[in-house]
Amino acid sequence: MIGTNRLTVYRDGMQYEIVEKDVLFFEADGSTTLIYTINNEYRSEKSLTAWMSILDDRLFYQCHKSYIVNMGKIDKIEKNTIIMGNGDKVAVSRRQYKLLLREFMEFDTKRR
Repeated sequence: MIGTNRLTVYRDGMQYEIVEKDVLFFEADGSTTLIYTINNEYRSEKSLTAWMSILDDRLFYQCHKSYIVNMGKIDKIEKNTIIMGNGDKVAVSRRQYKLLLREFMEFDTKRR
């Protein structure tokens, strides 16, 4: 099943395990990564590159050098912004825009 891997993340110095399909998006923050879910924000020492090697590539897409998004949580895609299901906005690089649209349409038709 897609997006069922468990991820180890941290919040307030405590370790948590979350299911990858619950993640809205990942954001690079200096030497750490912020992981956003509907209810919480977590941290990790892993880089976005490390996360991309772990995550289910059928579900996650790196739309910008600083962001990885869960395509199942996208509400809509505008010219340079993704609007997530909870209203959060994520930047899309100009180079990634067309490819993102193609990947999202494929995801939407095959996996949603």
